[in-house]
Amino acid sequence: MTLSLQDQAHAPVANGAPVTVLTNGDGYLTKTFAKVNGVLQKKAAAFLTQGVFSVVVIATLQALDMLLKGLKPNQAVAYGRPAADNGIVVAQGLDKPPAGAINRTRNNFVFGHGPGILMLDHDPRKGWPSTSKYALLDMLHVTMPAFKGVGMLWRASSSSGVDGADVQGQRVYIMVDDASQIPRVGKVLFERLWLAGHGYYAISKSGQLLERGPVDAAVWRPEGMDFAAAPVLGEGVTRTEYDSMIIDGCIFEVDDCHDLSESEVGELKKIKDAARNAIQPEVIAVKGQYIAEAKTKMPSRLKKLGIESDDKAIGAMIERAVNQCVLMGDWLLTTQDGKTVTVGMVMDNPGKYHNTRFADPLEPDHDLRVAVVNLYSGGRPYIYSHAHHGMRYELDRAQSVIGVNNAELPRMVDQAAIVLKKSGQIYERAGAMVYPHDDGKIIQAKPQWLTVQIQRLCRFEGWDKREKAMVAVACPAAVVQGLLTDAANLRMNKLTAVRNAPTMDHDGRPLVQAGYDVKTAILLVNESGGAWPAFPLAPTNMELRTALSVLWKPFSQFPYASDADKSVALAAVLTAAVRTCLRTSPGFGFSATAAGTGKTLLAQLVGILYDGTVPAVCPPCSDEAEWAKSLFSAALGGAGTMLFDNAEYAIESASLCAVTTAPSIKSRVLGESRDAEAEHRMLILVTGNGLQFVGDLNRRIFVCRLDANMESSAVAGREFDLEPLSYCTKNRLKMITAALTLIQGYVCAGFPRVCDGLASMDDWNKLVRSTIVWLAQQGIGDGFVDPKLALMRDSRNDPDAAMLTGLLDAAKTAFGTGQRFTVSDLVKRSTSTTSGPRDILLDIAGDRGDINPKKLGQFMLKREGRIVNGMHIKRGPMSPSKTATWEVRMS
Repeated sequence: MTLSLQDQAHAPVANGAPVTVLTNGDGYLTKTFAKVNGVLQKKAAAFLTQGVFSVVVIATLQALDMLLKGLKPNQAVAYGRPAADNGIVVAQGLDKPPAGAINRTRNNFVFGHGPGILMLDHDPRKGWPSTSKYALLDMLHVTMPAFKGVGMLWRASSSSGVDGADVQGQRVYIMVDDASQIPRVGKVLFERLWLAGHGYYAISKSGQLLERGPVDAAVWRPEGMDFAAAPVLGEGVTRTEYDSMIIDGCIFEVDDCHDLSESEVGELKKIKDAARNAIQPEVIAVKGQYIAEAKTKMPSRLKKLGIESDDKAIGAMIERAVNQCVLMGDWLLTTQDGKTVTVGMVMDNPGKYHNTRFADPLEPDHDLRVAVVNLYSGGRPYIYSHAHHGMRYELDRAQSVIGVNNAELPRMVDQAAIVLKKSGQIYERAGAMVYPHDDGKIIQAKPQWLTVQIQRLCRFEGWDKREKAMVAVACPAAVVQGLLTDAANLRMNKLTAVRNAPTMDHDGRPLVQAGYDVKTAILLVNESGGAWPAFPLAPTNMELRTALSVLWKPFSQFPYASDADKSVALAAVLTAAVRTCLRTSPGFGFSATAAGTGKTLLAQLVGILYDGTVPAVCPPCSDEAEWAKSLFSAALGGAGTMLFDNAEYAIESASLCAVTTAPSIKSRVLGESRDAEAEHRMLILVTGNGLQFVGDLNRRIFVCRLDANMESSAVAGREFDLEPLSYCTKNRLKMITAALTLIQGYVCAGFPRVCDGLASMDDWNKLVRSTIVWLAQQGIGDGFVDPKLALMRDSRNDPDAAMLTGLLDAAKTAFGTGQRFTVSDLVKRSTSTTSGPRDILLDIAGDRGDINPKKLGQFMLKREGRIVNGMHIKRGPMSPSKTATWEVRMS
């Protein structure tokens, strides 16, 4: 909706900037001030557990000012917006949320590509005099010269003027032409303020170093709330109201905000290094004081929970929390309702504690709701505290004690293996011990890495004769070696793939929660911690149409040569959403008639949906050995998208064929004296002008052909209405959810049989191809057909089939059908003619201007039984001279 205000005509912006008004259903969203025994006390805003949102479109800064002035105590605003104009908003983890409710997370609130509001939040530096509004505005203009001539709204914070106080915090609001760039603009401004000498480091009570500046660097989040409503004042509390101020000017064009140059980045690093070095003695002192105080308080707090621990272990736990931001199993946490639990309790009850709120782990008096636990990230569990602009603490269980006795190596290895498996960080793949990397790659564990990991989780103790007691010792090297050499037999969970988005298995079972899925051996990782967008389990026709519109938006402007090619592109997009769970899947080729048509871009978009990043491109391999080595290496590392770009020749590869029709690859591991079989979930993409495949690849790779119907020189000048790469990157989760919605529609219909089978690709045929055919039958989406039509078309253009047809025709002409002949007979008969047969055999087995019988025989042997034009070649018995015989047969 559009807010109707008197001053909308003053410097209006086309379409306006969206502002989301959030109304809390339980408590104030502004501060409350009251006097208790004559002392002013402040109560923080309530947490938004459940409420409503409404999107308002603001055309001027005057209208924004009026909106903020009119906020009620239970209202706040966000400068990102949800997909709907209004609805219900609830906190993450709320039991039984209302139907259609959304969480206030970055998955649901976004900065769009149109106009938006950049908010700058200034609080005075502790112990320093306040900055006047004119000094603040002057600082912004000097630091960012592009702000000159730009319209700005200045407002005092809601706490300003309370009980006679001066201006405390200040807000500056700027309308920008592209809200999606707000995080970048804010970051650049913050960096330039540091370069100008306005940055500094503060120290938290626990000794954490906090990067600070004149403006808060944590507010440029689409889901972040601006608590701009006037405060609630108790009896006897007064407040001086400060008038807002508007500086007339134009909208800020984000292109005028330039990132730091390479030299500026270097200078900024020097400035920050110097600031850190200068404050380091104070950091050490504060940490020391915090650790000393915690050591005196922690034992009694643990004892209340029935936990006994020695002073040395408690000290090590505290130091690790302060210095490494790692919380061990006995570390105490305060829940949002004030109860005390340990990290171990939380990790043992993920269903209860995932996404619940806690006080800051190191400074629990700060706010009981400031931290959120993420136990289903798919990686290492952690608690993220929003105190002090954000800090992440990783969670570890209490160390397991393993007694060291060299005569009991199997027992020590088994104990360590149990701990490693329980940690959820170590897996088995292709007979080796592996762990998932942040970028989704699967890394083979090396001795040094594994030693550190084991000693993080286990405490090894050996008998000390002098002390006559068990003391801590290093992890024996034999234990590490035993784990590495016997990974397959240590009952580690098998790891097939690591992915960072929801998906669906080949039976139509949704996989929408991060963590390890036993059935598929797939690890889903969600480092953001927020819930992934949900898709309807029984989508209506309207929901299916909306999903197709969302999914197809960045793909709609490519010049597809036919409806079959358009359908192949849709098949590739749907495959990206579920490839992780498909045991086999075809590859996809993208061919064009001219350079610059968009074939590589189209392949990259598919890769973004699968991996979350633009896939790296590599040239097609030059020989079979290179194909085999490249594909096995990629499979071993858990690769997702493999994009072979700009193929200049017809591609022929047995290894590439195998990757599309077999769920695993077996080969020798490079640098090791062992063979391994690696299960893979690779998505094969190939591009080229006039792309061609040879032999069986024509039924294993679906080709999408593009034709811009214009000369090459004109193709390069084409422009898209949107920038597809950035669109797919920013909207990846939304698009994957849309793809899963379309497939779910077919699943919900009961998997009706709508097309024939596809050899070696049952999973893909069942989920992807059948979905497209079913959608076409339901009349959802114009111009989509069975993608197999493209496969049949390209099979007829197979150069290998053309050569085999020529050979069969030549042999039939020379010997008829059912008549046996040898390769030498065929070569002699073709050489005696002056027309086509000799040229055909030269194309097949030419060698220095002559026909090589050995190469010709290998060609025939490899294609024995393949039917083309109703004929095939069949091997017969050996001739009296022990030579293979052949005959042409009609099929």
